Amino acid sequence: MAVTGMVAVVSMILQAATGPAWWVARGVVNTNATPNDFAAVNQGQLKWMAVNAALELESQLPGGAGSNVWALIESFSNTNNFRPVNLGQLKFVASHFYDRLMAVGYTTNYPWSGQPNDYALANIGQMKNVFSFDAAWWMTLDSDEDGMPDWWEVMNGFDPFNENDADEDADGDGSTNYDEYAAATNPHNSNSMPANNPIKQELDYFNYAQVNLLRALVGLAHLFHRTKGCDGFSI
Repeated sequence: MAVTGMVAVVSMILQAATGPAWWVARGVVNTNATPNDFAAVNQGQLKWMAVNAALELESQLPGGAGSNVWALIESFSNTNNFRPVNLGQLKFVASHFYDRLMAVGYTTNYPWSGQPNDYALANIGQMKNVFSFDAAWWMTLDSDEDGMPDWWEVMNGFDPFNENDADEDADGDGSTNYDEYAAATNPHNSNSMPANNPIKQELDYFNYAQVNLLRALVGLAHLFHRTKGCDGFSI
């Protein structure tokens, strides 16, 4: 209900400007209005931006937006939407998103520095700047062009600028790190192997043989049970 209320209040207020595709795709901005990035941003606009940013991260990042981002969104109320936002409030809201982006290696820091006056009013341009991240682009980024995207390398402790680690075998199971990525298996767990791994195929064959042997033994047991005592013959 709170989110619906915010949509009704601010959906026509944010003006279009150059930014990530999700701004337009999610209806964050009004493409028919002239941008006024020096206008003060209000709480309703910040909530609207944050809700859609959370949805974007949820749909793009491995593991979604994260519990801290959703806890922030759930704390929003549908009150005070026309009150102005100061820089401290803007940074507080945006920091939840950047903590998540830093966790996946999208960035290493917040998009602000120094000792600004956090009680100064924030404007629409500043809000757009801190919410201009593009998770969809990040998910396809492969800085060293080794076939493994940066986010996956960072998540698994590899160097996104070292093309040679694609051919390495971190867990020594016979599959390269690239093969593990392509098969969505764990490159640090030797028990998690791609289907084309020779060791896995051998184990699968061994397990298949064991299952067939067990089935044969169970079948014999049933046969022995049925024939016990029949015509004076007992097994």
